[in-house]
Amino acid sequence: FLRKHFYRIVRDCQAQGTAILISSHALSEIEGEIDKILIMKQGAVVIQGTLDQLREAAKLPTRIQVTTTPGEETRFKVFQQQSPYAVNGEERTGIFSFLCRQEEKVALMEQIMVQQDSIRDLQIIPPRLDDLYAHFIGQDEQ
Repeated sequence: FLRKHFYRIVRDCQAQGTAILISSHALSEIEGEIDKILIMKQGAVVIQGTLDQLREAAKLPTRIQVTTTPGEETRFKVFQQQSPYAVNGEERTGIFSFLCRQEEKVALMEQIMVQQDSIRDLQIIPPRLDDLYAHFIGQDEQ
């Protein structure tokens, strides 16, 4: 309740033209509440921009997660094994994942949708603010 109330106050202030600076390490919490991001390392600005601008600059992959309809797991597994974007698949649970660059996303979605009769659910998961932060301060390389 308090968190929602806090962000409601922040949005009200923003609507009145007030700039709000929030410094936080709880990146997953603030990701949906902010419009501009500034990442610093050792007191120096590493990058700043909107979440979309940071995603574009980082060029981290987007995850596409597919959940198959019951009984279609084996058929979809065959499709996934032929894809260069496949990263993992669990025939037992019917959940399959693919990773692709932003510019490959539409082409991969077209390939996946050929199998639409086998799909119960599909999620497109772009890089999160946590991923971007790790990337820009160099922790994703360790």
